[in-house]
Order: sequence, then structure tokens, then C-alpha cells
Amino acid sequence: MKSKFFSKALYINFLTISAVLGIVCPGAWAQYEDYTHPGYLFDVTDERYEVTREVVIVAPIVKEEVIFVDQIFTEKMNKEFSKEFRNRFGHTEFEQLTFTSDRFVESADSGRFLPTNEYVIKQENFGLYMGKELAEYHVDNYLKSNRATRSVYKVKEAISNIEVVTNAGYKFKVRYKISSNRVTFRAVKPDERLHKQIDIKLNGEEPTVRLAYDVTKTVAVATDYAVNEEILSVRGEKKLTPKLTTSVTGQSYNKKVGNMQKQERVLLGLSWND
Repeated sequence: MKSKFFSKALYINFLTISAVLGIVCPGAWAQYEDYTHPGYLFDVTDERYEVTREVVIVAPIVKEEVIFVDQIFTEKMNKEFSKEFRNRFGHTEFEQLTFTSDRFVESADSGRFLPTNEYVIKQENFGLYMGKELAEYHVDNYLKSNRATRSVYKVKEAISNIEVVTNAGYKFKVRYKISSNRVTFRAVKPDERLHKQIDIKLNGEEPTVRLAYDVTKTVAVATDYAVNEEILSVRGEKKLTPKLTTSVTGQSYNKKVGNMQKQERVLLGLSWND
């Protein structure tokens, strides 16, 4: 009887306190009911209807400034100039070094292949070639990008680039370059490691036969034969790193041409291209 009376009294006291709190501090209950933490729900049944979106922070777009020089000397032109320079002055750096003249020593005693004045003329001719090549390249881009002159570009390409495909899968390509006045004949087959090419100028000068074979991705063997000068070059190159290359070149000069004497030589080279 006593415990029932005590429980009833406790229940009455609880109701009294609750009523007092509701009258004195009515915002206490409201504050408790209205309080929500971002990302949390009091009733998990509503969570299935909650729409969440992932916020992706995107870095501001930085516009790359195109330098005027890069617009003129494009990556394609740089590769073309590098290829032509090797054809004229030597395929390996060490071969190019022995080909040059010493401007501080008389040509008769320099031990070089070309006298100084002839080497300067050869450099000037290469500079003229670069100017013609740049002019031809950018004129082609202009003709190709304009609708009114696009037909002219197509006619020029049809004349200067001829391609014949055989049943065996070979592509015989003939390309004429106005800038260098040179015709290049190439026989190409997909996935073939042996590269075959003949270069000749329209006036009949400097006919050269070129063969190259990719042994691996880092090792290549190539040979060039200059028909008029009777110069045979055989070289092997290996890339030790993407920038470091070693080479071995054997050359045979079968007749005297200008200042070049008949001789055979072997060149060992190590080059770094940054």
C-alpha cells in the first residue's frame, strides 16, 4: 500500500515538474524538437526519400597562352627540320661534329671534310630551306582552313602526294616537297620493321637510298647510300634512356669528292638530347 502511494506521488511530481517547465520554458521542448544536425535525421524512415548530391570541386580553368613563336615553329615543323638536318649534316651527333668545319683553322689543315666557306654555304642553304618549308606549311594551312581555297589545296595535295596500295598490303608513297625540290619514294607495310625510302631531287642531284630496321623499341639499324658520291653509311643506335643515346657508325667513301678523300672510318657516339 505504501509503495503504491509512493509511486503515485512520484508520478504526480513528474507531471507537476513537466507542467512547470512547459509554462516557464516553453521553448525548451521546441528547441529540442527543432534541433537537427546537418546530415542526420531523427526518423530514419524518411532517409530513403532524402535526395543527396555529390559536390565536385572543379579547379579553375587556366587558359594556356600560345606563344607566337610556337605558332610558327610547330611540333610538326620541328620534327621535319630535325629530320632534314640529319639528312644533310649527319644522322648521329658525332657524325655531325666531324662533318663541320673549324672556322679558326685553315681548311687545308683543319682535318674536316668541308672547307669553312663551303660549310657556311651549306648552312645558308639549310636556312633557305627552313624558310621555304615554313612558308609552304602555313600557306597549306591557310588554303585548307578556308572554304573558298580548299579546292586549291586538294589539287596541290593530289599532285604532290601519290599513294598506291597493292594486294600484298604495301603502300607505295610518292611525295614531292616544293621547299626542298625533292621527291621521296617510300614503301610502307603495316607493322613492318623494315623501312625503305629513296630520296632524289628533280634535277637529279643527291639521290640517296635509305634502309632502316627496328630491332627493338630502343635499338635500330640503318644504312644510307649516296649514289653520286658513292658514300655508304651503316649505323646502329640504342636508346639507353629517353634522352641518352649511344651509336656506332661505319662509313665508306669510295671516291674522292671535293675535299673528301677516299677512306673508311668508324664513329662511336654518345649523345644527350634534352
